Amino acid sequence: EMEFCTLAQSLNPWSLSISKNLLYSLTPLFLGLGHRLAIFRKLTFNYRREIFLRKNLQLQNVAMLTGIMGKVWQKEEITIEKPIYKDGENIQKVIDERGQYAKTVAKVIERFHEKNVTLVECELFTGRTHQIRVHLNRLNRHILGDILYGFKGDFSIINGFFLHGFCLVFTHPRTKEKMSFTAKLPKDMQDFIDTN
Repeated sequence: EMEFCTLAQSLNPWSLSISKNLLYSLTPLFLGLGHRLAIFRKLTFNYRREIFLRKNLQLQNVAMLTGIMGKVWQKEEITIEKPIYKDGENIQKVIDERGQYAKTVAKVIERFHEKNVTLVECELFTGRTHQIRVHLNRLNRHILGDILYGFKGDFSIINGFFLHGFCLVFTHPRTKEKMSFTAKLPKDMQDFIDTN
């Protein structure tokens, strides 16, 4: 079973190049630049989907939500299993039985009562578009800055969209080695937490 990253882990400066090179190495040895990029994009998408399906990938995110999450989250954790559906040309996804299965586990990290917000960690078990945003919106909680999914707060006190992927763990398809990459909170999100 794979180990999870922690928020205390710092950014690996080589993580981006390593992960790109890993996927790039799956591309046959090659043609022209245009063909190479097209094949790379296809392989990247297909490979990500495949390792999700094989449960060899773990992706953890942190989000700052409106409101104080209370007793509804027993043991500080909640599992959300609701299908996500794209309704026509509408960019906003919805919970609907016609959609694809999606599972998110959200866990409270810290409550900031003076700011009336809650920092949560979200683990994805499926990879649907807007999955975290849709599932949290279902709980009537909105990510700070996410106007598409219900945020209507004061933009004068935030700078950005407070959802951040901080940990990626997967098994190398050839060596079977566990690869782990982490990224620190972006400055605007960290500044918001640190400011009284």
